[in-house]
Amino acid sequence: MLPRRAAGTDLTAGDKLTLDAADRDAIVRVTRVAGRPRLIQRLAAIGVVPGVLLTIVKPHGPSIVSLGGARIAIGKSAAESVEIEVAD
Repeated sequence: MLPRRAAGTDLTAGDKLTLDAADRDAIVRVTRVAGRPRLIQRLAAIGVVPGVLLTIVKPHGPSIVSLGGARIAIGKSAAESVEIEVAD
């Protein structure tokens, strides 16, 4: 798992972290989804797959992301399994 960033740190394109540690309103790209096969399948079913761009609506607790105009809630443990990078 990637380390969480320090509070108040500004992120730039290419920084790697997990979904639950992203900044609000950041546009991020999913780089990897880790975890059990069932979790990976569930996230893939809602469109959270490597390469997809997400907008972070609410980063902490259950994370809320915007994907294709829909808002999706992702539980805390699942959000910790989604590795992302800040999009250019």
